[in-house]
Amino acid sequence: MNRYLAERLLVRLGCDFDIALDGAQAMARAAERDYALILMDVQMPVMDGLRAARAIRAASGPNRDTPIVALTAHAFAEDVQRCLEAGMNGHLTKPLRRAELAEALARFVMGGTSSAAPPVGPAVAAESEVAAALRTLEAETSAEVAAHMAQIFITKHAGMSARLKAHWRASEREAIAREGHTLKSAARLFGATRLADLATKLEGEAALLPSDADLATIDAVAEEIDALCRSLVARYRTDAA
Repeated sequence: MNRYLAERLLVRLGCDFDIALDGAQAMARAAERDYALILMDVQMPVMDGLRAARAIRAASGPNRDTPIVALTAHAFAEDVQRCLEAGMNGHLTKPLRRAELAEALARFVMGGTSSAAPPVGPAVAAESEVAAALRTLEAETSAEVAAHMAQIFITKHAGMSARLKAHWRASEREAIAREGHTLKSAARLFGATRLADLATKLEGEAALLPSDADLATIDAVAEEIDALCRSLVARYRTDAA
């Protein structure tokens, strides 16, 4: 879902771009074509973004000196430092926001700054965080894109509680952490702050949980996912089945 959002934002900003599905593809693309900027997801299959960035910097290809901006779910100082040490020039926190992406493009591609922010319309009194986030997402992309992303979320996460419990029973702690990492970014995108907090807890504590641990966190995650799905269905009349 993060990749789809990045694509839609880049389209709205008038950018020509290629997509790499993993770090190895990113390294191969960087060896073939000269780019003005590389957006590098830190967590990717096959080869992560840190390794891919180091490989691009070490090679003699056309993008050895091209600005590389990390896409990461973490904004901690140590995470930013790891990206810089891998040869990256900056970072953006997922989920992407149009104004922040435009600022990065202005800084690294055009050598300036951008103060432009997408219009989001007048504030609505007592508007829920989810409704406000969806309104912003629609302004940054379009109502159609936001509705499609809502459908992606519902399809991917409707059965997440069962998956998490299966991972738990199988002592697959890394799988639980990965699920929490992915869910955290999606929850933030839709303004579901409690769900994002629970997902962060799930990601950070998965490795420490004993096999007979209380499943209260997973049950709470399931409740928050259900609540978010109901909000998405209500706004977009999305088929949750």
